[in-house]
Amino acid sequence: MKQSMKDLAEYLTLLSSDGWTDIENALALCDIARQLDVMNEDDCNIAFSEEQQARREKRELRLKMKAGNLLPSGNWQLVFGTDPRGPSIKVKTPNDLANDWGRVGVCVPTTV
Repeated sequence: MKQSMKDLAEYLTLLSSDGWTDIENALALCDIARQLDVMNEDDCNIAFSEEQQARREKRELRLKMKAGNLLPSGNWQLVFGTDPRGPSIKVKTPNDLANDWGRVGVCVPTTV
């Protein structure tokens, strides 16, 4: 099994074990994580004009708001990362499940 499939399986298993039931929203969160991951990488490698940077910041805010709207009700939170070497989104679950080194939350995979 490819690593990306293992990551996805682990992500879905951890979320569902803590009560997340909407698979479509969990997968949509993966798509948003992928988009934010690309933006994080570009921020490190490309010098954007002020106008471009303002547009990117608006897009990033829209993506983060959209991601927040995908969370189930209850004590679920998102942690956003900006370092392209790490996950762009981690999900803090109600029971504090984690699969990242810092034990912050469940890493959202960027490949589906």
